[in-house]
Amino acid sequence: MPAAKRRATSPDPTVKRRAKRVAAPPMPSYSINRENGEEERLFAGWAREMDTRMENTTRIKISSYDLSRALLGRRQLVPKTPQAELDYTGADLNGLYIFTDKNDHEIAVAWFNAFSNRAADQLYFTLMDYHEAAHVKEPTKAGADGQRSNPANYVTGDDVSTGLAKITAMWTAVGQPHSAPVVASGVIASGTSFAATIQLFENLRPLSFKVNGLFERVDPKGFRACVEAREEALRRRADFRALTRDDILVMEGREVMWNRKSAKHKDRSDNKRLWAILKALFGDREARGGALKIHDLKLRLRYGHRDLLMIRGSLMDHEAEEWTQGQRIAVAHFTHATYMQYLGVEAPDPVE
Repeated sequence: MPAAKRRATSPDPTVKRRAKRVAAPPMPSYSINRENGEEERLFAGWAREMDTRMENTTRIKISSYDLSRALLGRRQLVPKTPQAELDYTGADLNGLYIFTDKNDHEIAVAWFNAFSNRAADQLYFTLMDYHEAAHVKEPTKAGADGQRSNPANYVTGDDVSTGLAKITAMWTAVGQPHSAPVVASGVIASGTSFAATIQLFENLRPLSFKVNGLFERVDPKGFRACVEAREEALRRRADFRALTRDDILVMEGREVMWNRKSAKHKDRSDNKRLWAILKALFGDREARGGALKIHDLKLRLRYGHRDLLMIRGSLMDHEAEEWTQGQRIAVAHFTHATYMQYLGVEAPDPVE
C-alpha cells in the first residue's frame, strides 16, 4: 500500500524559530584604479604634499614633560610653574604641528586637514559599508581603552551604528601575551566577514599610505623597525602573506570603533617606543566636539573629520571627548609589544 500522505500542520507557537538571516551586501570594490597608474600618481602627489608640510612644521615644546622618564616608568617631575592648558582645537588650524618634550623629542603630532572632505567622506562610507558587510557588533572583551563593552560605552540614536572590530592579519590578543600571534578572530568569524575584511585591506590603502607617510617622516627609525617586522612576518608566515597582499600598512593593525566613547586610558599593550596613529570620521559635517585630550601634556587636539593624529599612546593617558551628534568612527593604528617580540625586532630608543 502507498504510504499515507502527511498532513500539513500549523507551526507550534511555543517553538521558537530561528530568524532567517539576510545576506549582507558585499563590500564595494576599491575605487582607485591600480592598473593604469592612477593610484601611483595620487600617492606621489600626496608624498610631495607631506614633504612640503614637513618643511613648514610648527613645533611646540612642552617643557613639563620628559620622554626619558616616561620610558623608564618614572613619574614626571612637578614643574615650579604649573603648565597652562594647551588648546589646539580651533577650526582655523591647518598643517602639521609637532609637540616635543623638554629635550625636543617628539611626543605628539597633529596633521590638521590631512584629508580633503571628499577623501574623508570616502573613508567614512567605506567603513560604514564594512560594518554592514561584516556584521560588526559590540564585543564582550575590552577594546584598546581597556573598557569592556557595555551600553554606556556607546553613543546610540536613530540611524547610528555601534561596534568594534580588530582589523589585523597577525596579532596577539590582549591578555594572551605568550600565545603565537594569529589573525584577529573577527576577521574569520564568517565567510562574509573574511571576504569583507580582505576587500577592506585594499579599500583602506589611501588611509594606510598617509599613516605610513606621516610615521616615516616624523620617526624614520621607528618606521624602519616596523618595516623590518613586516618583512619578517611576510618571510615567516604564509597566512600573513596571503591576507596582506593588498594591505600596505606597516604597523601591526587597526582597531575600528563605531560610536564608541573612549575613556581615559593608556594603550598598555602597545610597544612603548612606538606610536598610536588615530583617525576620526564623522557622518555629519555639523558635528562638534570629539577632541582628543592628552592628560599628561594638558593638551587638547582637534580630532576632526579631516585630521590625523599621532601620539605616544602607551605612555600617556588620553581620551576622546564627547561629540554633539550623529555617527562617528575612530580608527586606531597600533603595534603591540608582543608583535615586535615575536618577530625578533627591537624598536629604537626614541631618546637616543
